[in-house]
Order: sequence, then structure tokens, then C-alpha cells
Amino acid sequence: SVQFKLHKTGGDLVDAMASLQISGRKGKRPAKPTHDTELAHLYELLEPGPTVTDGLDFRKKMVDKLPEEWTVCTIGITPKHDYVLISRLQPGRFPVIVRIPVPQSHSSLVPETRRSTGVTAKASSDSEETESDEDEDSIDATSYLTDDLLTEFARILHDSKMTGAVKVTTTEEKKQWWDDRSRLDDAMRSLVEKMEDSLLGPWKGMLVGPLSHPVAEKIARSVNALSARIQSLSSSHATSEDQPPKRGRGRTAKPAPAKSESTSQWGHERHLQLLEVIFLSVPFLSSEQLRRALEETLGTTFPALSEISHDFRVTFARLAAEMRDHDSPSDMDDSDEEDNNFKLQAPLSEDDISDLLGYVRGRGSEESPSWHKRGPVVLVIDKQVQRLPWEAMPCLENNPGSRVASLLMVNILALQLSPDSAPNLLRDGVDPSETFYVLNPDGDLVKTQARLEDEFNGLGWKGEVQIQPSQDQYTAYLASHDLFVYCGHGSGEQYCRGELIQRLPRCAVTFLMGCSSGVLRDEGDFDPAGVAVSYQVARCPAVIANLWDVTDGDMDRLTAKLVRLWVDEDGDGSSHLPRTRGLLELLPQARQVCQFRYLVGAATVYYGVPVRSTRVLTSKAIKSPLTLPLQTPAKASKPRPVITSSKSTSSTPITSSTPAASH
Repeated sequence: SVQFKLHKTGGDLVDAMASLQISGRKGKRPAKPTHDTELAHLYELLEPGPTVTDGLDFRKKMVDKLPEEWTVCTIGITPKHDYVLISRLQPGRFPVIVRIPVPQSHSSLVPETRRSTGVTAKASSDSEETESDEDEDSIDATSYLTDDLLTEFARILHDSKMTGAVKVTTTEEKKQWWDDRSRLDDAMRSLVEKMEDSLLGPWKGMLVGPLSHPVAEKIARSVNALSARIQSLSSSHATSEDQPPKRGRGRTAKPAPAKSESTSQWGHERHLQLLEVIFLSVPFLSSEQLRRALEETLGTTFPALSEISHDFRVTFARLAAEMRDHDSPSDMDDSDEEDNNFKLQAPLSEDDISDLLGYVRGRGSEESPSWHKRGPVVLVIDKQVQRLPWEAMPCLENNPGSRVASLLMVNILALQLSPDSAPNLLRDGVDPSETFYVLNPDGDLVKTQARLEDEFNGLGWKGEVQIQPSQDQYTAYLASHDLFVYCGHGSGEQYCRGELIQRLPRCAVTFLMGCSSGVLRDEGDFDPAGVAVSYQVARCPAVIANLWDVTDGDMDRLTAKLVRLWVDEDGDGSSHLPRTRGLLELLPQARQVCQFRYLVGAATVYYGVPVRSTRVLTSKAIKSPLTLPLQTPAKASKPRPVITSSKSTSSTPITSSTPAASH
């Protein structure tokens, strides 16, 4: 059975947690709302006692009741920092779990052929290894996570903060500033690419969202055909059924001992799910990485690994060609099941395959048809690596991906989708006309105010400019509106403590666009804490926040782009958008407007689960280009009271040709 120990809690648990005892003795059960049986079942998981050990029971309680389009991926680090553990959870399917060795210090520079990973697809009990086996495979990888990855990440953030605070006046100083920021942007891009290759290796597909209909049906048929192809190749070669897979060189994790399946269908389903994960990741894998993934799934003794690896690439490339050549889902021929018979009508060159796989990698951009885009992925990230920008990795950067504090929290948020739940934003949607904003409350973000004030007012939003809200006002804004936008320093916690946010009976979808607004503080043995977690405890469906300090030029441009894409009837004027729009799927597009896409754009993340708007608004503002030099006012305007609406008369481009201050 899948064994998960649920250390984390979530939902409206402030009072419920008070009844739990720290000791191992059984304490009082948390109070359960009698009006919500499903929530009561989740609260039972908080009761001190045994962990969840029954795989089917775990699926029924924690996975199968989630929306079918959601994919939940947990990312964990083993206590010795020697393995990354990733689980992929989808409603109605068995959990897929992979164990990936963390490279030793500086081993990211070593050719990939010297690395290997161990993989287990599980819906039954974990394998047991002997003590000698554990010692043989176990490595001290702390140096890589601390001395290489996390240290490099901290250095980039430190240097970014230093350059963001620099005051420059001369042309030469401005040039040097841009050169320094560009180098840091390149360094952050290199870091996320290193993360992807070193921490995910050939298993990037574990974090990739599924494609929608009818591509999903095509993928299912392709995977079935590839599975039959594997069986055919295996049976056509004389191999010993009892011969175990050979150990490869390097740090190879031993495969799990063979398990007796309750039914052959069970084992077949697990096999197909692993192959599907590999197939989904084909556009993001090198030929060597794809071969390694198949080798670790099928064993090193499997015949014709190169041949089946080529079949995976060609099959996906042909699927990509269908996606590219059809304008709508109905145009795709999903009835011909002989497309995957591997008797190709015309061979594809390696250049053709690379071009077609590159086409799929870029899907999710603003110009992509909606049916080309991937489903949402909800990440539950280990506290040791939660500060890293996972969403910026190449396999995720065009994928709608969010973060939630725990798997239990995912379930508590999802309960709001129930038809018998009280009115809420997740199920009923966000009305963008019910928005309140707080802009430049300290009065020193003059350029931010100049860029965004007319944008917000043009949509008819209410808000305050250069006014510091009281604690009561801040909580009232959150409780009485559908959307709350904060454009000031930090997370706004200086105006309203997280403990008060946690107790709100209702909480607006929130944009916290200040520096480090989404940082979670290290709490030692306990889970990280921060304002973003407080919003989730209040069952806020979505919070946009920043993982580190950012400069205002790029952040204002991202904010305006996201607002235009989500709630403006005309979007950004570059593409047609539906009347109701998902916020999560638009964030990757908004990040692309940043001049420093990794140093600034990668900082902005989405805490929560997918939420949609109920309507769009007709903006009265004169649309400003997001890429022209900024014209800033000579001095700040005077503070003003709450604004109901105003006519927009300026056309201030939302960008900066000069160094920008940090929020």
C-alpha cells in the first residue's frame, strides 16, 4: 500500500488544531462540521494514530474525489538528501512514484551516462531493501543541495537584491546595471535548467500536465500501441524470464522486488501509466534521457531499447504534426487506430522530429489554441526545496502549475466545489467587477502608481492610492470582495497579520505583488510558515505572490498583463480569449512579458488551485504598450480617498528604460 504520513494540515483548522496533543497519546478528535460529511472524513486524518496504509483507501479519500482534470504532484527529499521522491496522483488512477538519486556535488557537469535513477510505480506496498543494499546505494548528497544548488540560488538572490538597490544616473552606470541584471537573469535560467536535469533526470514527465481531448485519447491509443510493441519486441528475442535486470554503472537504485498482483489488469494498468509518463515527457527529454527512462522501466536486459526509444519519439512527433496541422479538435481524426502500427507511411528525419517536439514544448503560449494546452498541475513541495522556482523549469514553464501547502489542503480546498457547499469563489467563480485594490500605500512607488492606476480605474475597480489601510479595513477588503490586488511593499502583512487572515469566513482571490510576498519562513522541524499559507487556511482559492525580491518595472508589466488577460474583454489586444478565463493557465503567459523572465518572472508563483472568472470587463482605459520607455511624472500626486471610478486620460507605457526600484 502507498504509505503517506500526513504531517501537514490545512483548511479552517485554527480552532481544530488546539484540541490535538503533542504527545503520542490519543487526544480529543478535532471538531467536525456536521454540515459537511466530506470535511469530517478529512478531519479524521488529523487524529493521532496510525498513518494511512491502505492504498485503495488512500485513493478513495485523498485522490479520487478531486476534479478529474487536476494532477497533484508531491516533491519530497529523503532525510539524507540522497533521493528526490516524486508522486503523481490523478483521480481514478494508481499513484505513480519515482525515486531519483540526487547527484553529488558538481556532478551536474558530469555526462548523463554516469547517472541513473531508480523508479517504482506503486499501488501496493513499498519494497524492502536489505541493510547492506541501503548502505550501498545511499550517498551523502547534502553537499549538492546545500553547496551547489541552494547556495547558487542564494547567491543569485543576494546579487539581485544588491543590483536592485543601486542608484544610477550616468549612461555608463545604466549600461552596467543592465549588464549585471542580464547576467543574473542568465544565471537564474541556468539554475532552473540544472534543477530540471539534476533533480528530475529522465522523469520530467512526472510534473507535466495531461493534454486535453482529443489529444488525450490519441495519447492513450499511442501508449497502448507502444506497449504492444514492447511486448512484441520482448517476445521476439530469446531472453530468460528469470534473469534479473543488470545493474548499470554509477549510482543505480535497485528495482523493487517483484510483487504479486491481485489481478493482471492491475499490473497492466500500472505498466501503462509509467509508459504514459514517459510518453508525455518525450518533448522535454534528450535521446539519452529517454533511453534511460525506458531502461529503468523495462530493465537493462530489454532487447532493442534504441528501437523502442526511437518509436516513442516518432510516435509523439506524428501526434505533434496532427496538432499543428488541425485548427480545431473536431478536425483531428481520432477514429483511425492504425496510425500507430509503426509501419510509417514516410520516414521522419531527426530534424523533422526535433522541430515537431519543439512545437509541443512551446504549447501553452498566448498564441496556442486552448485545446493544445495542458491540464493543471498542483505541486506539494518539500520544505527543504520549496523556495526554488520549480515552475520555471522548461518542462513546466508553459504548463499551468500551482503550489499548495499539503495534499490534505488540496482536498480541503477542493471540497468547495461540492454542489452542497456554501457559496464560494472556487465553485461559483470570481466576478472581476467585485475588486478592490491597494496601490502604493507607502507613497514611494511613484512609477508603479503611474503605470497601474489608470489600468485599474479603467476597469471600474474601487481602491485606495497612497493610503495605508488599517487592520480592520484590510480584512474587510478581503472578506467582502471577489478579487483583492495589493501593489505595495512586501506581502501586506505589515497591515494585517496572517493569524487574522486565517480566521476570515470568506477570502478574496488575492494578488500580492510586492517583494518576497510569497516567501515561506523556515520553522525548523515544523512546516514553513508565511502569509501564503495563511490565505490557504482561510480557504482562499488562489494567491499570486513572489518568492523573492523583484524590481518594479517588470513586476508592474507582469501585473498589467495578467489583469488584461484575465478580466479585460479585449485581453491584451493580441489574441481572442473566452468570456470566462482560468487564472492559472494565464500566469505563464503573463511571465513572458518580463524583460528578465527568470530573475523577475520566475519569482511570481500561484498558491492554490485553479479558479475561473465569471465574466470580463470592458476597460475604459487607453491601452498602453507594455514595451515602450516609461514616462514618469515629475512628482507624486497627493494622497486620495477611495476611488469608485475615473476616466483614463494618460497612456503611460508599462516598462522602464532605467533601473527600477524593488517593491
